[in-house]
Amino acid sequence: MLLLFAMNGCDFGSDELKRYAMSGTVTYDGKPIPFGEITFTPDTTQGNSGPGAVATILEGAYHVTGEKGLIGGPHVISITGYTGVPDNGAVMAGTASQPKPLFARYSTSDDLPLENTTLDVEVPKKR
Repeated sequence: MLLLFAMNGCDFGSDELKRYAMSGTVTYDGKPIPFGEITFTPDTTQGNSGPGAVATILEGAYHVTGEKGLIGGPHVISITGYTGVPDNGAVMAGTASQPKPLFARYSTSDDLPLENTTLDVEVPKKR
């Protein structure tokens, strides 16, 4: 019997989740967001659960590695964006101010694939 477990790779039904890499661009009013954050939260109202993922947006691009990646399925996607990259040293020295928010926190949803993929998001400008 022990030999059978060894021959099957000792897979005892591991509950480790498969994660996927994701990258893409985030734009606001048709332009890349200089700096911000994109958060992917499994949508529990759609029956999806598990760990979420967060990535920094820099010059409109973000990347989530597969190691810390997404589990796929329905997700709520939240985005913050700023007018520039914060220079905390300059702010502490009093020679610069922090970037300003471009918009109120934006949220949308998407059913993410069970594979490495790209997702581009356009944050709509409120008129």
